[in-house]
Amino acid sequence: MDAKTKIIQELIADYISDKEVAYQVPVVAIDNDSDTTPDGKEWLGYFVTALVERVSKEGTIALLYMLTYSVRKGKSFLIENKKQLLG
Repeated sequence: MDAKTKIIQELIADYISDKEVAYQVPVVAIDNDSDTTPDGKEWLGYFVTALVERVSKEGTIALLYMLTYSVRKGKSFLIENKKQLLG
């Protein structure tokens, strides 16, 4: 088992006080520098989808509000570098 995955599951176990349940929670350790999980799958889209499906409407609105700057910044980057990106 990956060391990061084990750490995450132990934190879940501490929080819910049930190791048996915690070790049944599917966990894949990721980092902000990788676009893919250790098994080569892209993770960001799945992560955002999981968040939106699990949080309240208010939580989703707050998440989108927090991401607005990042999305605009990314869009500006694409517009400014369109010629270089397209070749």
